[in-house]
Amino acid sequence: MGRLTPSERLELVRRKQRIESLLPLVLFRASPQRVQKIRRALSRIDEMLEAPSEVNPEQMLRDPASAAGVTGVGALEFQVQAPPGVGRLLKLPMYPVQVPAPIAGGPVVTAAGLDLPCTWNPVVHCVLGVLLGPVNQFVVRRGFVFQTPQIEWATTRVVGFQMSAMQGALTNAVGDSRTLPLLLVKNLTVGGGANLFPQEDYQDGTVYLADVPEYAGLRAYPVIEMPNQVSVQVAVNGQVGGFVTFSCAAIVEVLDDETFGRHIPGPYARRDALARRAPRNGTGFLV
Repeated sequence: MGRLTPSERLELVRRKQRIESLLPLVLFRASPQRVQKIRRALSRIDEMLEAPSEVNPEQMLRDPASAAGVTGVGALEFQVQAPPGVGRLLKLPMYPVQVPAPIAGGPVVTAAGLDLPCTWNPVVHCVLGVLLGPVNQFVVRRGFVFQTPQIEWATTRVVGFQMSAMQGALTNAVGDSRTLPLLLVKNLTVGGGANLFPQEDYQDGTVYLADVPEYAGLRAYPVIEMPNQVSVQVAVNGQVGGFVTFSCAAIVEVLDDETFGRHIPGPYARRDALARRAPRNGTGFLV
């Protein structure tokens, strides 16, 4: 047997350490044939290093950490979610272009001020006022309209809708503060076209929250071209003394960008994936 170079010896030492770390898992889970194969590989490495192994696999197996696979190589697995492709799943902010009329004790706060619409910041803070009525009264604040800006530099396709929200109760509120405000949404449209939600009236917006790991599907994925915009109506339903800070966003796929060029659309926005028979009395631009 030839003499090992320093780099070869270092590689063998590292391989031996990996095998020794795997021994508890092998003894605990693998077949006898697999165990013998691992032992023979370790013996060959010991011979090449001219140093017998000092590891006692049975002793390692009695160690709870080793038996659980959290020592050395172990059995831990790590997963990282890859970012979307170029121009895919972009969050296009929707601005509060219309807010409900002012009421006593329950303001709507935007970046433009109290009870004012805003066209540059999507975040809204809504308080369900404590001066409206008796304890435990529920209040519905209707009249929010959110709308995307006009995108001059790109042609996009709507592929989803998402909301972000933080709910709570005022510290001076009287009553049961465990009931948090609920967001309701309806009429997601592009340029005043057909409703993309599966129902016409208000529905629970929870399924569209950013905390949900997947996007909820829509009836169609229409293309947004100038001067069309995406709009949605929002309402807040909750107990007196509650508040919610929220925002809305349209999830879009960029089809053509004046600066970065035309992209290859994702599988959910390709022509074959969107094929359907045209309705006789429907809106034709929902393609």
